[in-house]
Order: sequence, then structure tokens, then C-alpha cells
Amino acid sequence: MEKTSPEQVKDFFSYAAKRREEVRSFLDGIADEREKWIRRSQYYYNKLTELLTFHVPPQQRVCHFGCDTGRFLEAFQPSFGVGICLSERFAEILSERYDGYTFLNDTWEQELDGQTFDYIVVTNPGYLFDIQKALDRLTVLCHHRTRILVANTNYFWEPIFAIAGKLKLRIPQPVQRQNWIPTHVIMDMLLLSGMEMVRWDAHILVPFLIPGISWFINKFFSSVWPLRYFSTTHIVVGRIRKKPPRPVKVSVIVPCKNERGNIAPIAERTVPVGDETELLFVDDCSTDGTGEEVERLITQYPDMNIRCVKGPGVSKGEAVRVGFREATGDILVILDADIAVAPEELPKCVDPVIDGYADFVNTVRFVYPQQFGAMRLANILGNKVFALLFSLVLQQRIGDTLCGTKAFWKKDYENIERYRDFWIWRDRWGDFEQLLGASKLGLKIVDVPVHYMERTYGETKMKNRLENGLLMLKVSLAGLFKLRLR
Repeated sequence: MEKTSPEQVKDFFSYAAKRREEVRSFLDGIADEREKWIRRSQYYYNKLTELLTFHVPPQQRVCHFGCDTGRFLEAFQPSFGVGICLSERFAEILSERYDGYTFLNDTWEQELDGQTFDYIVVTNPGYLFDIQKALDRLTVLCHHRTRILVANTNYFWEPIFAIAGKLKLRIPQPVQRQNWIPTHVIMDMLLLSGMEMVRWDAHILVPFLIPGISWFINKFFSSVWPLRYFSTTHIVVGRIRKKPPRPVKVSVIVPCKNERGNIAPIAERTVPVGDETELLFVDDCSTDGTGEEVERLITQYPDMNIRCVKGPGVSKGEAVRVGFREATGDILVILDADIAVAPEELPKCVDPVIDGYADFVNTVRFVYPQQFGAMRLANILGNKVFALLFSLVLQQRIGDTLCGTKAFWKKDYENIERYRDFWIWRDRWGDFEQLLGASKLGLKIVDVPVHYMERTYGETKMKNRLENGLLMLKVSLAGLFKLRLR
């Protein structure tokens, strides 16, 4: 094999510098007219703004990389917003137009030293000389819960957009062609930068306004297989693989209504999780002395961090929400008071979150054989049906939707709670809203198998199966329309 000559190395770096300068000069040249071209494509940019803000809750720390307009940052309503522009002229213009945000050029590291963001939104990757290097640079802006959004134009549309550019129907392009990157390559690049894809969405099959028709096609067909592969815009949602800072406190939330005989076994069998464990019982207006039993255990085990709060007596979902609000831990984990999922299995639910493998642990009861009598046949069939439906809605395999034991970061739950009314129908148990909210926020959902045992005290709260099943179907269909068909 011939050794690379110094001249060849010099030629590459000369080419790289020339290419970067060409793109920078091109962007400087179009900066003053950028908003004019955006107004000409108002329908497309309104849709793109809507799609990006869908993933980013308000009042987050947001960095927009590849920034050529301030409209996205403005729509995100961030608590702290930074735009990183690929040209000096864009940074100057946007700084003048938008007082509430900071706009920097491509040499941004010193200005953002020590800063981290909840969301990093990448647009215009087609102009980057080295996409992989750009992603590597962005990792310093990530904490363990940071989401990465990459908005990429589908490369199938390259010839159509090239013709549109020549006809001056869209913004002119550089002399040398820009990058047209297949979505799977973006996914691989995220992986090589220490990130991973959580989901990808395809949108905008018709990028211009045809009254009535554009809305119908983009809503019902742009994200449906196989047409999704031809939609103009692909949004890849990723996460950084990074462990959280220690110590981590875990709050075990136990909603309980008339479960007096299970309280002591829960306290005795709950193993420590994280660096500090809080055991929080939510007495949901019990009439059998459940609350008094918890108070007795608080006295009996003074070294354990056991607390008791009052629930509203409305539903399990509302009791869990009370527990979440009162919890003081960094991670929340639900343990049903029937002890059908053993407290000894809590570490396998919490550890994947602490170790950075998951943002949201969803437990599954259908891997190991269930103890005889643990679940009725109708419940098993219903769970299977909803698991299939949710796998379609969330675009990932979900093995069980109604196992109450779940674990996630409290800060993520606070964002999930923001969208409680988003799903229209209220979920009495809370499981569906938690799963739908986690998917909307781009959280990494991981199924963890657990053993499922027969309850030994009290009676099941899952009654009126037909009524509850219809309500859960309504929530599922709302999720389908809100997550997939939008």
C-alpha cells in the first residue's frame, strides 16, 4: 500500500477550506433575503415550525444549530435560547431582529463553555462540510437528558428542488451541490457521536399549499408506510448516552386503597434503589385502616424514609399524580400495592434509568409464566390488544401497556404532565398517558420483563372491564391521531 504523500494531505485540507468558504460566502450572500424566501414558502415553514415545536415543550433550554431564521427559537418559547449560525452575516442579522436570544457563528465553543441544553435542534445539515464532526462538537452541550432533533430534507426530493431553484421557486443553491443525506445515515452518525435514535418521523408529502388537499394528504398519508419514505421532511429524535451525576435519589410511589394487609410486606421487602430511597404511600381514601398501618410503619422503621400522603379517592391515576407531586426523588418508580410485581424487582426497573440505557422503563408481565390466578383471561387478551395498538402508535414494540410499575426521571414527568389535556380523554389508570407523553417527548422507552404474582390480600380495582376498555380505546385512538396522524 502506498503511503499518502504530504501533497495529498495538503490537497484535502485545501479542498476542505475552500468548500467551507464557498458555503459560508453563499450563506452570507443570501442572509439579507432569507426571510423573503421563507415568506414565499410560508406553508412549508409553518408546517416545519409546527412539527419541531411538537417535540419541544416551552420553557426549556434550547440550542438551534444551523440557524438561519429566528422563527423556530421564537416558537419554542425557551427559557434560554441560542442560535448557532453557519455564517457571520446570519448571526449579525438575527441578533438585531431578536433581542431575547443569543446568536453565534460557527466558532461558538468559547461563548457556550459549560452550558448545556435540554433540546438541541439541528437544521440545514445539507450545508455542513462534515456532519459527523458537527455532531461530535454538539455533545459538549448535552446533559444526560438532552434530546437531539435533526430535521433533514429527504434526498428523493433533490431533483425536484433543484428544478425549483432554477425556476426561482425556492432559494438559490450553492454552485456545488449541498449534502443530501439518507435518514439512516443520520441515525448512524448519531450513534458514532455517542448518541442514539429514539424515533424518526416523516412529514409533509405536499410541501406547498393546495387548499384542502395539502392538509388531507399531509395529515393522513405523509407518515404512513410506504409513503412516509417519500415525504419531504424527516425528523430524527435522538438522545445522548450519558450517565447522570450522582447521587441519585429514588422515590417509590405506592398508590393504595384498602390494602392494609400489603403495607407491611411492602415496607419489609422493598430493597434500596439508587443512592437514597424514599417510600411514599398514597392512601387513596381507604376505609380499612391502610393509612393507620402506614403511620405505624413510619414509627416502627425510623431509619427508613417512609412517608404517607392523602389521595383524592378518585382513581389510581389521580393518586399516582399526587404521589409524583409530593415525591422528592430524582427518579420516580410506581409500585402497585397489590404486590403482584414483587418489590424485590425494583432494581431492574430503576437501574436502566440510572445507567443511561433508558429514560422510561415500562415493565412487561408476559415474558415469564404468571402465577396461576394472577390475571384473568379477559385481562390478558385486552392487554395484548392494547400492546399491539400502542406498538403502532409509538412506532416501537410495546409488550405491555397496563403493568403499573414504571420508572422515569421526575423532570421528564413534569413535561409529561404538561400534555395531560393533549390526549383529550382522561386515563383513569395513568399508564396510557405516561406512555404517550414519553413518546411525544422523545424519551427512550425500554421494556423490562418482570414476574407477575397473584394478590394475597384485598381485591382487584380493575372492575367494569367493558367501560374501562372503551375509555382506554378512546385514549389509544387519541394517541394515534395526535402522535402519528398530525
